[in-house]
Amino acid sequence: VANLVLWTGYDAHVFIVESVLHSVNGRDPERIGAHDGYYGLAVMNVFYMLSNLGVPSLMNYFRCKWILLMGASFFTFYFLSFQFLNKFLYFFSCAVLGLAFATFNVGYSGYLTEFSTRQTLERNQALNWGISCLSVFFSGVLYMILTTASAQTGAEIVSHYREYSDGEVRLFFLAMAILGGISMVLFAFLPNKQVDGCIAETTERTKTLKEQIDKMVRVLVDRRILILVPFYLYIGLFFSFWISIVPTTLQFTKVFFSLF
Repeated sequence: VANLVLWTGYDAHVFIVESVLHSVNGRDPERIGAHDGYYGLAVMNVFYMLSNLGVPSLMNYFRCKWILLMGASFFTFYFLSFQFLNKFLYFFSCAVLGLAFATFNVGYSGYLTEFSTRQTLERNQALNWGISCLSVFFSGVLYMILTTASAQTGAEIVSHYREYSDGEVRLFFLAMAILGGISMVLFAFLPNKQVDGCIAETTERTKTLKEQIDKMVRVLVDRRILILVPFYLYIGLFFSFWISIVPTTLQFTKVFFSLF
């Protein structure tokens, strides 16, 4: 449920962020660039890649539930930054978003091993992501509700493109920040106790960042991992396409409307 709440906010944001920045640029070009949404995505991906090298070492100092809470707080900071949107804050928050992804993934994977045994791992993973992926549906419902609520803020369609007023931007991203805050509370109340025979009990943890990176490099050149490289490349390309090109095209509401 905590994952569902967090990703509902993120998925709702994905489908409007480029159009939001495009709208703000139309009113104030000095405030944000017309295509900064795509540049911000690049910044996020770079910091996500770099963060994955160091974030796993947090497991030596914090319980996984607190790492999850940390990741949710980074997501919430990103959402709140849209209340004071400008070019420098946006790119900084995109860097924080990259860190948020890395932190969440480490915390989630680690916590999963704490309440799963080798016999229950697949079931728990399937159950968790089955519920979490409902976020795509709920983000659509959230967007519909917020659009209806903001109908009087002066939003309009200009040049076949969905425009967002400053009032809408603040309302939408405040709602997403609230969801991030709720997820933080839920993560904070996750149980601490590990189940008997859990995977985490049999996992050898690294003690230093250097040792961690050494082990990571050895794993990356393992033949079994190299076989999966095409799959990882596909997932990376698909993810970037999903959170950038697809949402942007859906914002051309007037063009699509004329087709039906």
